[in-house]
Amino acid sequence: MVAANALMEAGGGREDLNAAIPLVAGHYYGATGLKALDSNGDLMSEDTAFIGVCKEDGYMLAYYAYHDGLRNEFTILEKAEERPWHFSPEA
Repeated sequence: MVAANALMEAGGGREDLNAAIPLVAGHYYGATGLKALDSNGDLMSEDTAFIGVCKEDGYMLAYYAYHDGLRNEFTILEKAEERPWHFSPEA
């Protein structure tokens, strides 16, 4: 997704693509959390969310735990937090 978004941002040229990758990756929120790349496209830091299906009034996606990459801290939630859908639940 980072590469696809960088291609759209760059609009074509190789030099533009190389410049667009770290810009897009610096604010890319993936399925499991924020991923930040350095100017070489290498992983600089990442936050990871652990997601599962939670049953309350119905079924929903929910966060159960987080890992903060910069602080290297792992947090397990006492109660699952609902994760908003970024795609159609029917998909």
